[in-house]
Amino acid sequence: MDTVCLRAPSLASFNIVTVCMFIPFEDNKSKSRNWQDVSLNILLNSSLFLNFMMNSCDHGTSDIKELRRRCLYVFLFALAVRAIYYIGFMDNPFFDYIHIEFDQINFDRAALGFANGSILARGGQEGFAPLYKYFLGIIYWIFGRNFHAIWAVQFVMGSSAAALLFLTASKLFNKWTALICGLFYAMYPQNLFYEGNMIRAALTECLAVILFYFLLRFKEEKHFKFAVFSGTFLSLIIQCRPNTATLLPFIIYFVYSEALKNLAVKIKVKHYLCFFGALTLVGVPLMVRTLIIHEKFVFYDASGPQTLLAGNLPEYAGVGWDIADYTEKALKMANEYGDSNAKVFGVIVKTFIESPFEYCKLYGRKIYWFFNNYEFPSNVNYYLYQNFSPVLKNPLGNFSLLAALAFVGIFLTAGKYRRLLLIYFFAAGLTLSVIIVYPTSRFRMPVVPFLMVFASHTLYYIYHMLRRRRIIQPVLCVAAMALIIFLLKTPDTYSHKIRAVDYGNLAGAYVAGSKWDASKVEEYSIKAWNQNSKINKKLLLRLDMMLKDVGKESVIDFSENPVIADNFVKILMHRASVLSKSSEYNAAISKAKNAEEVDYRNIAVHKFLNFCYLETKDYLSAINEFKQIVILEPANPENYYNLAVAYKQFNKDDKLFLIYALKAMQIDPDIVVKLNPNMKNIKFIMENELKKLAGFVQANQANIGMFFKKAKSAVESGQFEAALTVCEKIINIDYENVKARKLLANVYKRLNRRLDALSEYIDILTINPIQAEAHLELYKLYNEHEDQRVKGVFHLEKSLYLDPKQNDYDVLNSKLTTLRLWSMHIRPLSF
Repeated sequence: MDTVCLRAPSLASFNIVTVCMFIPFEDNKSKSRNWQDVSLNILLNSSLFLNFMMNSCDHGTSDIKELRRRCLYVFLFALAVRAIYYIGFMDNPFFDYIHIEFDQINFDRAALGFANGSILARGGQEGFAPLYKYFLGIIYWIFGRNFHAIWAVQFVMGSSAAALLFLTASKLFNKWTALICGLFYAMYPQNLFYEGNMIRAALTECLAVILFYFLLRFKEEKHFKFAVFSGTFLSLIIQCRPNTATLLPFIIYFVYSEALKNLAVKIKVKHYLCFFGALTLVGVPLMVRTLIIHEKFVFYDASGPQTLLAGNLPEYAGVGWDIADYTEKALKMANEYGDSNAKVFGVIVKTFIESPFEYCKLYGRKIYWFFNNYEFPSNVNYYLYQNFSPVLKNPLGNFSLLAALAFVGIFLTAGKYRRLLLIYFFAAGLTLSVIIVYPTSRFRMPVVPFLMVFASHTLYYIYHMLRRRRIIQPVLCVAAMALIIFLLKTPDTYSHKIRAVDYGNLAGAYVAGSKWDASKVEEYSIKAWNQNSKINKKLLLRLDMMLKDVGKESVIDFSENPVIADNFVKILMHRASVLSKSSEYNAAISKAKNAEEVDYRNIAVHKFLNFCYLETKDYLSAINEFKQIVILEPANPENYYNLAVAYKQFNKDDKLFLIYALKAMQIDPDIVVKLNPNMKNIKFIMENELKKLAGFVQANQANIGMFFKKAKSAVESGQFEAALTVCEKIINIDYENVKARKLLANVYKRLNRRLDALSEYIDILTINPIQAEAHLELYKLYNEHEDQRVKGVFHLEKSLYLDPKQNDYDVLNSKLTTLRLWSMHIRPLSF
């Protein structure tokens, strides 16, 4: 097998490169730079760093020139791939926009604090490990808050990691396996995705590759400085993500059994002191920082105990984030024990002893999800970003394929485990670091380079066998890979890769970011809304099952509820307004009706619809909108008076004008005069007219009673049309007779005349808005149609509020909870 050796770099070269990479391009007070200049300077400094790595190869090696040339090619290829991705990425609204609810905002605020002189890098949530905050803070200190600089640094960092991985793979395997590995890493789309995000995944992955490189050097040369470098980068990766501390026992064993094997005890002790001294001393500053911030000992990340607990309860599904999503127990226990590592470990051990079989199944699920192809979204969504760059769609991003290739590679190299012990340790330790908490996609990125080395060996092995005209071995490898991929197949329940909340956040980015685009906001808001309906159907079924099984209201996670309704309504109404100004009233009405489906309680939407109906002379619909406004705001006298005027102007109905105008005056006796100063005597005139009307109703009470009995008899005998005629006679005499209207609405329902029944219940509520039964009936009618369930939520809430003693109150209240989730009426957050 063709291998090369690595030698110690010049310390002077290392110092020069380190200084070059952190020299400000102007004085420290100048924070803003042209992004092209920034990128060129970063490229120059990273090239120096790469040169340092290539110069580490033994000058006596015959293949040194070829190795250097290939290493440079890998770096430039990785950089070119990232440049292509960068072009599309600049059109992504998330390029320079950070959602206020994303984890990224905490790193951004802390980095700004550091750049502005806060040595503790205060800002945002303090639960996250602080190393990435300082990494980002240094970029801000040099370049200012320049997103081009941030992404350029991280993309160059990723390109350098690809070249460095090539060097390490050259040591472990042959030059062709190393080249495949370097190019594989350069093109791996998830690397590009995370390098273009303000989260720790890219930095953790790069630190893992550097640590691996220096440990190999330490084993080969047994030099004190490599003990220091190894201890330093082990400390840094733990400071970046504390769960990677699972590497520590593996590395200590490697140092003891491999790196320092056959050395004198005195030399071993010196190496141990260098290694553990660097590991400890480098970790002290940020440990002190967390002690100051939290006023107690915290192992860098304050959220660690809660995260560990939430992922280690037997009920956990095995993937995902939200602890309240699968059981109320997790949330309660996290609040009770989540601030103490000791308590959390105690709870986990106790739970394992009580249910070991369930724990085995839990870890089976977690292992399955770790190697699954599904890129489980958190904050930003990998699949959403694919819409902005075809580079992210290349098939190398299939994690199950990478895992299958790696498993075959591990099997092929089983006989050489002593030589490959370190890479086995890294793959196992970093996999364990994720399995013990949440198997989510960004957590598993640090293990990617080490799986990729094994995967590249598999590809080389297949190619090598085919060149030698051996067919059986490649066929067996491919068959094994196919079986692994089949076993890791993603369930159909995860067929919707882009969540409703992802579309909603994208719409929010177009609203709040630098790339305002009304058409994009509308497009993605509609996608979010439609996707939410599909999600909520599943959630509703699940919640119904919970209610049936448990018999009580269950904890509901509204974080699954996309936070898009407010902006959706705004953009729809914006476009409706533009259309109305061009006299395109029908199109404007269509947009406003869509907005009404989202937010039925929005008075402005109903007033706009009212305006459009009046402009199109659709007076019947205009009056209906006046009624909707009255129902939504029954305490506002102006709404009743507007309805009264509408009846008078459009229906020429003086009686209804009197009825609704009086209702307005019952709330505010001076409302008519306030709205019409010239009608000073209107109150006296109207009261006289209403007395006449009341007298007429009173005089016909006997007839009303007779008609009502006749109508009830007709209903009981199934003569519904006759019942309608009689009820209408009652209403002609006494317009406000709620009893007759309820009977009339019931007849309409029996005749399947849904719209007429709706209209009748609406009239009942405009007459008497505290009719709980009418609200309940409207809920039932609206709930029959998915696009009207937002209205149903409103009326069910009103009914339960007005009559808490009604039959089936508990059942209806539980149903209200599920409907709120369905309708997205509860929106605790905003874009």
